[in-house]
Amino acid sequence: MQALLDSRYFLRLLAFLLFAGAWQAYAVLFGGFFIPSFTETAAAVVELVMDPDTWEAFFVSNLAMVLGFVLAVVVGVPLGLLMGRFRTAERITNPYLNILLVTPLAGIIPLLMMSVGIGLVARVIVVWSFAVVMVVVNSRAGVRQVDPNL
Repeated sequence: MQALLDSRYFLRLLAFLLFAGAWQAYAVLFGGFFIPSFTETAAAVVELVMDPDTWEAFFVSNLAMVLGFVLAVVVGVPLGLLMGRFRTAERITNPYLNILLVTPLAGIIPLLMMSVGIGLVARVIVVWSFAVVMVVVNSRAGVRQVDPNL
């Protein structure tokens, strides 16, 4: 019994049950129309998980993120490796990288949407533009941290 009480899973479960119980009690006593009960919320989550439209929307929403990040890795890792290994490549590309680092990309999104549209391509370009700079910087830093004697 003591091992069960010392278990971190038991404490997590106990905390969750206390939270759910307090939520349910508050919603029943004071919530009314504005705060759904815990059981109503859990039933709605199950209903959403079982609905195929939810998974289709999940796929559509995350497709641009996955494609943009994969393209950022495909472009950013080799560029970061090149910049970290060869000083000439770094001197050539560093000004552009610094410009991209300080550019507020959120301000460029409306211009991108006007030029490309609102489709998948625009969303992929937005994700890519946010991610590629960080991938390049971190790849370059990783190459610089490697011992040159290796």
